[in-house]
Amino acid sequence: MEIVGYESRDELLRADIPATLYVDAADRERLKRLLREHGQVNDFEFQFRRRDGEIRTAHESSFATRDGSGAITAYQGFVLDVTERKHAEMEIRRRNRELLALNSIAELLGESGPLEDVLTRALVKVTELLVVDTGSLYLLDEPGKILKRVAAVGHRSEEGRHVRPIEISASLLEQVRQARATVLSGSALAAPDYLRGLQEKEGIKDTQVAILWSKDRVLGALVVGCRSRREFSTAELNLLAALANQIAATIDKSVLLEETREAYESLRCAQEQLLQSEKMAAVGQLISGVAHELNNPLTAILGYSQLLKSEELMNARGADYLEKLYKQAQRTLTSFKISSALPASRSRSARRRI
Repeated sequence: MEIVGYESRDELLRADIPATLYVDAADRERLKRLLREHGQVNDFEFQFRRRDGEIRTAHESSFATRDGSGAITAYQGFVLDVTERKHAEMEIRRRNRELLALNSIAELLGESGPLEDVLTRALVKVTELLVVDTGSLYLLDEPGKILKRVAAVGHRSEEGRHVRPIEISASLLEQVRQARATVLSGSALAAPDYLRGLQEKEGIKDTQVAILWSKDRVLGALVVGCRSRREFSTAELNLLAALANQIAATIDKSVLLEETREAYESLRCAQEQLLQSEKMAAVGQLISGVAHELNNPLTAILGYSQLLKSEELMNARGADYLEKLYKQAQRTLTSFKISSALPASRSRSARRRI
């Protein structure tokens, strides 16, 4: 009486068991056949209908009683309502499938390669896991309030496959940030008109939007859609939020990796400039040393040539040679002074740039 929801024994005995209690009347015929052939059954599973119409699952363990001629006179046994246990088993199997899918998605997100390719492959797994028709990933350019789609699956129209950047209002972004929203219903979200028009062209009846968070910063959104009306369970919404967290962590890691790569490249360029400036400084020191070693003899040559010229002891041809000697020595001395000054000035300017 308690299992099937009847108030009295007599009322239960008057019930048409095959038609009223059994969801599938063939189950009772199969049970009777097993009892007739084997004499007993253990944990025979069937669905029954309570008086209030609720369908539940039961296990029956019973045996057939026979008379002296072998004819069956009665069925005796126990019926156990296992509905809650079946639900628990189904929930465990569902969670196991989700964990396997999450692990598979995490492996995809951990692969190297262009970010958009990685996100697209992961998005395919997301739509399969949630059993939805479409999926899209948008990244937010916060200073410009622009959403740019970086991955999409399941779209049919040309416009749905190639979505232009979408401008969002500052009030919408502030609303999301203030609410610290994780998953929002598409019908409750004040989405831009362009997105709503796109959903109508794709025939999408229901959407869910998971916000991609990196600490207190909005990175973008994961949007899934169905072309038929559908109620998402709490477990499905929690799963969508978990997937969004995984994707947000991958995007955040990719951004940090790119920033690290740029910082390394900047450091490498600075090191090359520093090395070049040190080389120029070393060259300048070498030239200064050489110039110093040559300055003394060149100064002596200039001095003695001037003395000889003032004595007027030479003929015209010798005076001409003496003038050429003086000019060449003067030219060499001037060149060394200029060249010894250049590397030092270049190295100083290089240090200022660094």
